[in-house]
Amino acid sequence: MSYYLTKHQKFLLISLYFMLACIVILELEEHQPFHTGFLRGNDYVQDLLAAPPDRFLQVLRIRKEIFLELIDELQEKGLSNNSKYIRATEKMMHFLYIISNGQSTQQAGEHSQRGQETIYKSFHGVVEAPCSLNPEYFTQPTGNMIPKVISQDDKYSPFCHCIGVIDGTFIPAKVLLRDQGPWRSRKGIISQNVLMGVNFDMSISYVCVGWVGSTHDSRALTNALNNNFFSHPIATTWLMQDTHLQEHS
Repeated sequence: MSYYLTKHQKFLLISLYFMLACIVILELEEHQPFHTGFLRGNDYVQDLLAAPPDRFLQVLRIRKEIFLELIDELQEKGLSNNSKYIRATEKMMHFLYIISNGQSTQQAGEHSQRGQETIYKSFHGVVEAPCSLNPEYFTQPTGNMIPKVISQDDKYSPFCHCIGVIDGTFIPAKVLLRDQGPWRSRKGIISQNVLMGVNFDMSISYVCVGWVGSTHDSRALTNALNNNFFSHPIATTWLMQDTHLQEHS
């Protein structure tokens, strides 16, 4: 039996050896990390915690002592825990840095020298935690208190049972070019339509987000009512609204 290889077989065998050699060389090459900063992950956390109060406030828009109290309470209630590679403190820092400065996960990753996947998991791992404290720290209005601006001026007496104003407003949004169609509002702006309620103290009392810019105000309100995203005012109170929402009076 002949064991001689044809020229074609020799060529394939040599090509295979060459590919294997390239793979081995690539595996042996030293991996160049994407983030090369000195302060990374927990080191950055410790640096920021040791920083002057003004710097901490500037970066995360929250006072250091309040931040630490928030972490302690969330951990006591089991709402935020340390994971294998990242602590609860760092997760909350990523979350606060993004929402308080309007940053992307990429920008937050460069800021703390962490990968985008780590930032993404950190953000979504704690995003619900602060909201869980809502019933404990926020008291819903009873509707019995008449705002001073109304009670102290007789000409506003017809509004004594009005608790505020509700309407839709456009908030600019960053959307991929291929997905921008539905997000374009009637004003031509790429935005989301946010349903908001404001009381007579000029404080925002209700927010419903997530609707594309082309959504009509009445549709957003109808959906909020049908899905229990909006608490009906007390029977003796009412909200002012424009003609777009008149059908829901």
